[in-house]
Amino acid sequence: MDDRRPSLGLADKEVYRSRSTEDVVRGIDVNRNIQALIENPLIHFTPEQLLRDVRSFVRIAHLEDDRELLERAAQLAKDPRQFAASKDVTEDEKVALQDERTRRFRQPPALYLTIIVCSIGAAVQGFTANLAVFQVGAIAWRLQFGSAFIPAIPLIIGIYYCPESPRWYIKKHKYEDAFQSLKRLRNNPLQAARDLYYIYAQVRLEEMELGAGDATLSDGEERFSRTGRYFSRFQQLFSIPRIRRATLAAFVVMIAQQLCGINIMAFYSSTLFAEANASERSALLVSWGFGE
Repeated sequence: MDDRRPSLGLADKEVYRSRSTEDVVRGIDVNRNIQALIENPLIHFTPEQLLRDVRSFVRIAHLEDDRELLERAAQLAKDPRQFAASKDVTEDEKVALQDERTRRFRQPPALYLTIIVCSIGAAVQGFTANLAVFQVGAIAWRLQFGSAFIPAIPLIIGIYYCPESPRWYIKKHKYEDAFQSLKRLRNNPLQAARDLYYIYAQVRLEEMELGAGDATLSDGEERFSRTGRYFSRFQQLFSIPRIRRATLAAFVVMIAQQLCGINIMAFYSSTLFAEANASERSALLVSWGFGE
């Protein structure tokens, strides 16, 4: 029996033929993972295993035209620190990889657009624009009810230009679409290829951990059922000390939010300021973006 430590990522049948899916998943000891660190699922692959595995991924993903790029990217996904000494990485690629550490704000416009749109989406949940429609006469109160629609307009427009989530594409086995999205979100195709393969490895691990251990073949790819472990995952909210403490903290915060009276300030802040002798404009200005 092969007693080598199995990879916690992509399970290669040729490499770990004696290891079942349950064996691999059982090697993930969430009880001892006190710091909640996620191990690189490719770290235990030998160069031969990694090459064989990425070639299998290329075939599954129908990315034969990018095979050489993905093979180089897989080496970076396994050990991102060695790019400076690699002869397979061009100077332009080295600059892009170095910028990830030294110039972190040098990102493609599509990534900044995605961040801005997500921020607007979060703000729209509790954002009001009453200040923009308070001087329109007797119908002002009606327009204020719908004032949250104003910041929603740029949100609707911005979503159209945002790239789709690469991780979502990969979970749906749409690898070519995921690669195109990553190309828009990264400065260099090598970075996109590296992240494509790395996300695939992570998603594969999640399918193995969340699945029931039964695998089915679809288009040459082994896929795992997700129907068997949801209850056990729910149990981990209370059985694992680290997760139990986080669950308890979340419960306390959510209950305290409802009991502390902040909802009164949220829904009646402008009225409270107006009754405190503030002008209508000042009351709306103070509560702008938060209250009603």
